[in-house]
Amino acid sequence: MQKLTVKGRLSYPALDTKVRMKLPDGSSVEHYGCDIVFPKTDTKQINAVEACLKTAVTEIFPNVSPDAFLSAVRSKSESRGVLRDGDAKIASSHKPENYTQTYTDSVYISAKNKYVQPLLVYRQAQPVSNPR
Repeated sequence: MQKLTVKGRLSYPALDTKVRMKLPDGSSVEHYGCDIVFPKTDTKQINAVEACLKTAVTEIFPNVSPDAFLSAVRSKSESRGVLRDGDAKIASSHKPENYTQTYTDSVYISAKNKYVQPLLVYRQAQPVSNPR
């Protein structure tokens, strides 16, 4: 298992309480989550995330080329990749003005979990909240 620390800006954080998301079929689901946004020019972090993804693919699917697997996922849908393009989020949004300031010239990772509240810590690794 890979461990990776990504430094970025949190967007739409739902880390202490769950947020309800409406699905296309009319039902809804609650989840914890946030987007972690960082500039496209931060190639060091982008390369670290991609290296971590390639290692994970190699561990899970030893007979598959990591590059081929990741490019197949990206070509299937932009929204399926781990690293997503902020400009594409703005272009596909019903209200682009909500996203322009944060997502322009950026990439982001969307992290969500339906069941487990994330552990929040200060810079000195002291807990901010108690996960439920």
